Amino acid sequence: MKRIELKFDITSLSIKNLIRELKLCKLHERRKIYSIYYDTDKYKFFYDGIEGIRPRKKIRIRSYDLKNFQLEAKITTFENKLKHSKKLQNFKKYNLSNINFNKYRMNIYNEKVNPTLSVFYERSYYFNQIGRFTIDTDIRYKKNLSTDFSINYISQKKIILECKSLNLNTKYIFNSLYNLKEHAFSKYINGFSLTHSIKI
Repeated sequence: MKRIELKFDITSLSIKNLIRELKLCKLHERRKIYSIYYDTDKYKFFYDGIEGIRPRKKIRIRSYDLKNFQLEAKITTFENKLKHSKKLQNFKKYNLSNINFNKYRMNIYNEKVNPTLSVFYERSYYFNQIGRFTIDTDIRYKKNLSTDFSINYISQKKIILECKSLNLNTKYIFNSLYNLKEHAFSKYINGFSLTHSIKI
């Protein structure tokens, strides 16, 4: 499904005032999100993201409760972003390290990939006439595979607002209505660089 994604760094802003300015309505309850990102042995997905290569991919497994998991693949093209999701049936935490991606046949990437970054954050959900919005806080990273973010994590003191819309003209509509500067932000690129001591 084609969609537009706009991200904004709102760390220095008042969330309460921003919600009022954007006339955001609560969509559902805030959730804790766990993501495990995968990459090739040479970290192709990371370096493609750094260099801005398009099309490029991200592959991750996501969970909201560490009991139910879904496989997600995001593809960034020249025009927009595509997202493919597939619920993993009878999947357990111990499968995270040795998942056989060929089994799920999403036709996304055929090369072997390994877990390279674990991410935790809290997400709040909203909507208005433009589209759906999320606000991410308490972003934490751990190198490689982990589902325990209570200790030995790297914290990123950022608050990220994201707008998602199926209207491909959303960027122009949004920029004409609100005084927010778009900010390129990738949890995978930021988290990988922090946990692997790579300057970006």
